[in-house]
Amino acid sequence: MSDDGETWRRVGEYSVFNEGDDEKFGIPAYEGTGWVHRFRFSDLNTRGRWVGIRLYTTSLTVCDEMYVMRGDHDAEGCDMTALPTVDFSVTGPSMHFHKPYLWFTTNINSPNPIGLTMPAGAEAKLVTVALDLPRGTSLVAGKVGGAEMVEAGIAGEEIEGGDFTRYEFPAEAVSSTKTWGRIFIAGDWPDGQEGVLRYRLTRADGTEGVLTEVPLMAVEVPETERPEQLCVGLSWYGLGSLKSWPDGLDAYKQRGLNTVTSFVHWMSDQEDIDFWEQCRDEGFKLLNIDSTFHRVEKADEIHCQFEDGTTGSRLCPSYRGANYEAEIQRVAEENARALPDYFFADVELWGWRGPSDAAKCTRCQADFKASGLATMEEWQKAKGVEMWGDVVAATRAAVAEEGGEPVEIGVYDWRAGEAYQFTWDFDAMYPDLLQSSQVSTYTPLYPYHLGLIGDRVREDRENLPKSDVLPWLTPGDSGTFSGETLRCALLECFANGARGINYWSGRVWDSEMLVGYSDAIRAAGKVENLIVQGELIEGAEVVGIGRVRAWSMRAR
Repeated sequence: MSDDGETWRRVGEYSVFNEGDDEKFGIPAYEGTGWVHRFRFSDLNTRGRWVGIRLYTTSLTVCDEMYVMRGDHDAEGCDMTALPTVDFSVTGPSMHFHKPYLWFTTNINSPNPIGLTMPAGAEAKLVTVALDLPRGTSLVAGKVGGAEMVEAGIAGEEIEGGDFTRYEFPAEAVSSTKTWGRIFIAGDWPDGQEGVLRYRLTRADGTEGVLTEVPLMAVEVPETERPEQLCVGLSWYGLGSLKSWPDGLDAYKQRGLNTVTSFVHWMSDQEDIDFWEQCRDEGFKLLNIDSTFHRVEKADEIHCQFEDGTTGSRLCPSYRGANYEAEIQRVAEENARALPDYFFADVELWGWRGPSDAAKCTRCQADFKASGLATMEEWQKAKGVEMWGDVVAATRAAVAEEGGEPVEIGVYDWRAGEAYQFTWDFDAMYPDLLQSSQVSTYTPLYPYHLGLIGDRVREDRENLPKSDVLPWLTPGDSGTFSGETLRCALLECFANGARGINYWSGRVWDSEMLVGYSDAIRAAGKVENLIVQGELIEGAEVVGIGRVRAWSMRAR
C-alpha cells in the first residue's frame, strides 16, 4: 500500500517459503491438474491511495481479477509507519534475490544470482547498487548490470563501526531478467552461523530504494567424491559462466561434479578452447549442448510448400537441400572440433502436434507416396529417423577423422516408448542413434512432483534394457524451491534408474541448490554400480507412508 505512490509498505504476503502459509490461505493440494483459488488477504486494517501487487510466479500463473474491499475500521487512525517499507516501484527498476534468504559456502566459492524487474516500456538507466555484507564476510567476485566488480577494482568500505562492509558500484538496468548479476560471497563464519546481507538500489534520478535485509547463512560443503559412471554437471550452466566462477573447477570437484558443459556453437575464441581442454585435462567429462535443426538457414525452400505458392513457417520434414546439408555439417564439425564425451541436442521444431503442415505440403505428400509406407504417421517417423541418422552419421565420421572417441548422444525429452512430436521414434533409434532417454519433468514445486519425477524416470527405465535415463530438471527456472527439495528430486531420479541428470537452465543456480545437489551426489555415488548396472525388482512394498524402489546385482 502507498499514500503517495512512491513509498510502499507491505501489508500482506503469501509465500511457499513461509511455513504455514498454505494452511493459512487454504491452498489446495496440487495433484497434477490446474486449479483456481482465491487468495484472501483479510483483516488488513490498513489504508492507501495505491495498491501494488508483486508476484514471483511459476512457469504458468494466471491472475484474472483483483478486488479491493473497503474495511469497517478507522482508516485515518492507521499507523502506516508501523508497517515495513519495501523496495517496490511501478516506474523504476527493482533488484531482488530469488529467495527470501541466502546461503554462502565457506570452504569453496558458490554463485548467488540477482534478478531485476523493469517496468514495461521503461528506458535503460544507469543505477547504483549498494551491497552491505556483515562482519566476517566479503565479496570475492561478481558481475551485476554489466559491472565486473573485481576488474573494476571495487573495494568494500567498512561502515557502522565495521559491522558491515559496503560495496557500491554503477550498473545498467535494461530489462527484466533473472540474471542481472551473480555474486560470490566468502567468509570465516562457522557452518550454520546466521546474519543479514543488505542491499539498496539508487535509481538514475537519485531516488534511493529501501535498504532491504536478506537473512544470510554460512554452509560448509563436505568433500564429495566425483562419481565415475554417473553424469553429474550443471548442463545449461555454460563454459563462459564457469570461466567467471572464481576457482570454479575446484568448486566443481569439491561438490562431486564430473561434467562441464559448453554450447560449442558459440565457442569461438582461443581462450574458451584452452579452458575447455583444461577441463578435460583435469578429469572432467565434456558435454556439448546444441539446438540442432533450429539453425537451418532461413529461406522459403526449407519450409513446407503449399499448392497456392505459399509456404509454412517451420522446417519441412522432407526438405533435403543445401541448407539442410549445411546444418548437418555444422553439427558434425563442431563436435569434431570440441571432441566432447556427450552430445545432447534440443530439437523442438514443431510443437506438440508435430509437423502438422506436412499434411498439405506438396513436397511431403510426394515423398510419402514415393516411400510406399501405409500411413503418414509411419512416414513421419521414418523421416525423423532419417534426419537424426544424418546428424549421427556425419558426427561420427567427423569425430573419428579427428581421432576422437565415440560420442554419447541424447536429445531433450526423447523418451523410451514414445515418438516425440509424433516424429522422433525413440525405440527405432535406440541404442544405435541414441544412447539415453531424457524425460523432462523440470520443476519439483510440490510434494506431488517428487513422486511424478521418480515415476517418470522409472517408466523410462522399465522400457530400457539398462539404466540409460538422463532426465531434465531445473534449479528453479520455472519457480523457485529449496535445496532440500532438489536433493529429494535427485534421489527420486537416481533411485528409479537415472544414471545422470540434465538441467535447464543455468540462470538461478545458487549456493543452497548446489549444496542440495552435492548431498544427492554423495548418496548416489556410494551405490553408482547398483544404479548403472543393477536390475529392477518388481513387487517390493513399503508398510505405511513412503516409497520403495528395489534393485539387484548379480555377484561377479
